[in-house]
Amino acid sequence: MRKTFFSLSFLLLSYLLLPAVTYPQPGDFKWSRGPARLYQVSKWDAAKRVKRIEFINNTGKLVIDFDRLPSSTHIVGEFHEGRAVIYLNREGSSVFTGYDVGFIDETGNMLIPPRFRAARNFSEGLAYVEGSEFSGFIDLQGKPVIKTDDRTRDFHEGLAAVLSSERSGSRGWGYIDRSGKLVIQKQYAFADDFSEGLAGVVVGKKFGFINQKGEMVIPPRFTPREGRYLWSGIVGTSRFSEGLAPVTTERGLDKAYGYINRKGDFVIPPQFNTAQLFSEGLALVVKWTSITNEVMRVGWIDKSGQWMVTEVQGRIPERLFPKTFMDPRGYGDWRYSEGLVPFLVYEGKPHYGYMDRSGKIVIEPREFNKVGPFVGGLARVYVKGDEGSSSDYGYIDKTGQFIWRSK
Repeated sequence: MRKTFFSLSFLLLSYLLLPAVTYPQPGDFKWSRGPARLYQVSKWDAAKRVKRIEFINNTGKLVIDFDRLPSSTHIVGEFHEGRAVIYLNREGSSVFTGYDVGFIDETGNMLIPPRFRAARNFSEGLAYVEGSEFSGFIDLQGKPVIKTDDRTRDFHEGLAAVLSSERSGSRGWGYIDRSGKLVIQKQYAFADDFSEGLAGVVVGKKFGFINQKGEMVIPPRFTPREGRYLWSGIVGTSRFSEGLAPVTTERGLDKAYGYINRKGDFVIPPQFNTAQLFSEGLALVVKWTSITNEVMRVGWIDKSGQWMVTEVQGRIPERLFPKTFMDPRGYGDWRYSEGLVPFLVYEGKPHYGYMDRSGKIVIEPREFNKVGPFVGGLARVYVKGDEGSSSDYGYIDKTGQFIWRSK
């Protein structure tokens, strides 16, 4: 029962902290990719029948202890720009209603009082919140900056995508600046975040890229990404990362992705069924066929399109790698982070390890159910169970040693 409660609570927090629509790439890291200062840890206190939420630094030292947070604390998010969302139980409320939401700082102090019913993480100094008297963006001190009834995404490169509310009269997606001024008119069927000066926007049934002046610099000829369910519709376009963006002009299960440059030219021809963002010079790609439901080839390519990592040296040869790859359709996020990426060896039970950019094993496989990316020198791993329900998880360093573990 307790595990079910925490699972539902985690799903609720995940929903509230996400932007209105998801990124185009599968599985964006739940943990911030930038230098991380604090890492959340938690344990079940059987005596008090509460979940003890605390924060450690990258040496495992406790920085914010359980007693530092309000006794009514329900869930705390990860830190972004020195602040973390905190959900407090309102007396007499149910799991899905009646939270008071604020922000704590990196000492555990309540920096922004809990006066909202929902809030998202800070991005570029602003965070979206919803309350009885105000809905919109606040600054780092909690001061209301932009009031809006529109559906919004977070700020990226100074602009945030907004979708007209029913009461606004206009229709479509556009962009506002940090003052709340509409700088790119609401005219698109979908608008994505800006990245490297460009943002994907949908016109009709295709998308192209605009610059921050709203000029269409790459004409709409690419197929938007749709959700995995019929009702989910368009969930993203694509983003530029390290000068390249994965796109396709086709539809259907066997559509082929390639990579374009900022001029809109294909520099890596369409040939992959899955193509993820570049990170540290490499990108995961997958070739598979829907006819036999078989993965033909999977691995990481460089910016010239050459296959660079297609095996785990000394453990999984290239001919077996497609069969052992833990995510054959590439729904997860397999970007290199701090020089490492996880791999899976199934030996009766799943064993995850980490390899470097050459495929060399850096951390030997161990009995983990799930692993995360390295952030600030640490990676979160689950020994048993999964996120939201695990009773045994922790953080390992780049030698594979636990610097903190729940058991």
